[in-house]
Amino acid sequence: MKKILSVLVLFSVISGFSIAAFATQDITNINGSQNADVFGTYQAGTSDVIYSVDISWSALSFTYNAADRVWDPTTHSYIENGGGWANSDGQITVINHSNASITAKPTWIADQGFESAIMTFDCAENGLCLQSAAESNSEVSGIIKVIPTGYLTEAANGGRIGQITVTIIGQTASNDDQIIDTEPVYVMNEDELETALTTGKNIILGDNITVNKSLTINSDVSVDLNQYTLTLFNEMSVSEGNLNISNGTIDGILSCNGGSISLNYDIVFYDQNNDDIRIGLAVNNGYATCNFDPGSYVLLGSVTDNENGTWTVTPN
Repeated sequence: MKKILSVLVLFSVISGFSIAAFATQDITNINGSQNADVFGTYQAGTSDVIYSVDISWSALSFTYNAADRVWDPTTHSYIENGGGWANSDGQITVINHSNASITAKPTWIADQGFESAIMTFDCAENGLCLQSAAESNSEVSGIIKVIPTGYLTEAANGGRIGQITVTIIGQTASNDDQIIDTEPVYVMNEDELETALTTGKNIILGDNITVNKSLTINSDVSVDLNQYTLTLFNEMSVSEGNLNISNGTIDGILSCNGGSISLNYDIVFYDQNNDDIRIGLAVNNGYATCNFDPGSYVLLGSVTDNENGTWTVTPN
């Protein structure tokens, strides 16, 4: 009785497991064999892009020497001799520790009263490009020279005359381990701007642009006005995604009908052409965020001071 019970228990335990069924084939000859197909599936992994970029600055203090004025009694006028910038070029060092290539894009904004001074850069128009540190298994560095041009007035007494901003434009990794390029697109006219907005690019204006048609944004887009003026005879409207806009003048209306708008402190709404076009920000749906008080620019919406250096505009 004991022996029978043991067999029954063993059977019940085995039957509790799921056993895959295999086709069987009897081998009736010595050295006979049997084949079985083996199946495999590759599951792609993810490869996140990790950004780490060092930026250092040096020699960004410049002296402008006014020309010597010598009176010429023959022509009854002054002759200017010499003058110009005395200092050597400034320098921006960029070191890429990231596993993706980057572009370091420098821009210059003069403070009020010092617009005659212009800082130029020796890198390509779209910035300094550095390859991924993963390609060389070491950091990758580059230098941007800062070259002063124009002139300074007597008001310059050693204090700040403007600000250089270096923006790091990178890449993102997709799930299939491919790199999607997010290099900026320079636009020069209405058609180029419209195309870039529909493809969700990082956009930089290369000139003043006047837009006669309505523009609708349905994805995340960054627009650097690059100190130019964007004139809108019809609204630029955000329906989905985020419009991040900075560094220039808007002559017209930005409208938020969904998604969001982010305005940087260096944005100005101004009727540049004195053509009585309404200018400002209208929030019908979604919201807008600003790192300045946008109250004087808001045509539609309610402004909230977040008391952390930012303001939010929401529908009324």
